[in-house]
Amino acid sequence: IATRKVFVEEFTGHKCNGCPAQTEKLVKLQADNFPEIVVISYHAGEFSHTDNDYPTDFTTEYGDMLNDAQGNSNPYPFAVVKRRTWSEYADKYLFVGHTEWREPIQEKLNDPSPELGIGLIAEYSETTSQIDMRASIKILQDVGSELRLTVLIMEDSIIDDQKDTRLDQTEFPGFRNPDYVHRHVMRAQVNGADGLTGKIIVPSSGIAADEWIDWTHSYIVPTSILDIHHCAIIAFITNSTTGEIVQVEESHVNFVD
Repeated sequence: IATRKVFVEEFTGHKCNGCPAQTEKLVKLQADNFPEIVVISYHAGEFSHTDNDYPTDFTTEYGDMLNDAQGNSNPYPFAVVKRRTWSEYADKYLFVGHTEWREPIQEKLNDPSPELGIGLIAEYSETTSQIDMRASIKILQDVGSELRLTVLIMEDSIIDDQKDTRLDQTEFPGFRNPDYVHRHVMRAQVNGADGLTGKIIVPSSGIAADEWIDWTHSYIVPTSILDIHHCAIIAFITNSTTGEIVQVEESHVNFVD
């Protein structure tokens, strides 16, 4: 039985000194609602710039484009929940701090009627450095709008530098933690040729309930990936009319040889 899953997109950076505390709360919220919450973190904006103390570049073309689309003057960290405008909670769909994330996330978790379900498989071959993936999408309700598919690769538990003002400067000069564990880091858009809006999988004329849509793709893992064992594929579907993400699924990368 397909359930409503909630996609939370966090915007952060290794120089964002308040981000680690908020990320911890988001990780706990996800753990408390596993697997119904899917999280990805974009390193973007001024706090993601590199220098001698923070040399690793975690930015991506997709993350930069999405950050610009949200308005890159937003204070960090901020999150987007299903890319929906939540007028009852905020002026837009941007939430600064975990106290504003919880209610809209919970509202969608309580929604028992998803429009569709996604089955997702990702298989990696060490011989070819390639991930073969397949998404099988079951339409559960009649859809009258264009739907688009976007697929991202996420790498978890990357140990690298992070600024964190909770630290003692006598032990961590400049509040820099060289052994910080970065969570849910967005690394690349798998279907990058489809751009920020993704691939059209349902035309504007819509699709009837009980139909199936299959999507397959082969992807060469980029050299920026540090450990494929910590990677997952995230596929989400957006309503082109409203801009809202109607469903999301995550699949860890499985090894086939």
